[in-house]
Amino acid sequence: MVKENRAKLLWLCKKRYMRQDVIDDRYGRLFHLPVELSANFDVSAICIDYRSHGRPLEVCIDGVRFVSVFLGQFAFGALALVFFFRKLLLREKYHVVVSSSDCLQVLLGCYLAKRFDAKFIVDLYDNYESFGLAKLPFVRRYYRKALKQADLVVAVSGTLKKFVVGNFNKKCIVVESTIQEGMFARVAPGALSEKIREIGDVVVGVGGGLDAGHDINTLFAAMKSITADHKNIHFVFAGKASAELLACCDSNIHAIGPLKHAQMPEFFCALDLTVVGLADNDFGRFAFPQKAYEILACETPVVVADVGALAELFVDYPNLRYRPGDSESLAECILMQLVQREVVGLNVPTWQQKGLVLADHIAACLVE
Repeated sequence: MVKENRAKLLWLCKKRYMRQDVIDDRYGRLFHLPVELSANFDVSAICIDYRSHGRPLEVCIDGVRFVSVFLGQFAFGALALVFFFRKLLLREKYHVVVSSSDCLQVLLGCYLAKRFDAKFIVDLYDNYESFGLAKLPFVRRYYRKALKQADLVVAVSGTLKKFVVGNFNKKCIVVESTIQEGMFARVAPGALSEKIREIGDVVVGVGGGLDAGHDINTLFAAMKSITADHKNIHFVFAGKASAELLACCDSNIHAIGPLKHAQMPEFFCALDLTVVGLADNDFGRFAFPQKAYEILACETPVVVADVGALAELFVDYPNLRYRPGDSESLAECILMQLVQREVVGLNVPTWQQKGLVLADHIAACLVE
């Protein structure tokens, strides 16, 4: 129900994010931030589905009107999208437009904000210039122009904020991604735990992105070195396995495939140690892996890459940080942490706390 005298906020993002569906799975930043903002604003979230198949959807969840727009095959999907937003411009009036998830969403939000004469806010959960869409002709140029025109830029990490302030826009704040309250914690062993513990006496695990951006080649080299000398140590990977990972699998290296998000707490709790890797590049330096908070909430010992926001978060734990790209450094950290089993006691913020911070800054924008 729309409340009187509340500003209307339009949230723009893609529908699929981090291999999850924003609406169906009620997942992550792109779901929880608009939900938290609905305590202060009348929020509509338009989630664009880039896939060539799907279904349109409109549903109200926790006070937010979520609308899924199906892009479909490019020519007809793009035309349908034009007509959808043309109707939106004719029938609605928004005071704030927030764009998140990639360069194209930012360009769309910049255009709509001008047409609505609304405040334009860009939410950067990553450095979108590192995404494939930024390679399309003219996209990077106009994306940077949109960043400069924004009334506020919201960065996921302190390192990304420094980059934005130094190059595009001084009106920038940090709102980190976090985790759903109550979902990640120590959990009782189940079938997944039994499967993992059957692998071996000591199990080191990695879940999620198994790619170069997550420094996976450094981990491959480190685990080969470790398992050559320590036959009791096993490595298990949960996620989409590359051909290279499958080629590495042997009696000490195991790939169990992708897990559902709801299974991740049990996965982390079953491990003796987990690794959060990031490469020292434009992705790793600016990203904030919420996986770190998931692991901390599960009280599982961890080793992390000494780069970007991870280095800032674990600044007081130098012995848990390895040098990205240095397999010897990673192997040393893993072996040391398997002896120490140090559990990091950092505070894990809630989405409600993050939403309040963002809501306060948006309110300030509206009175400027």
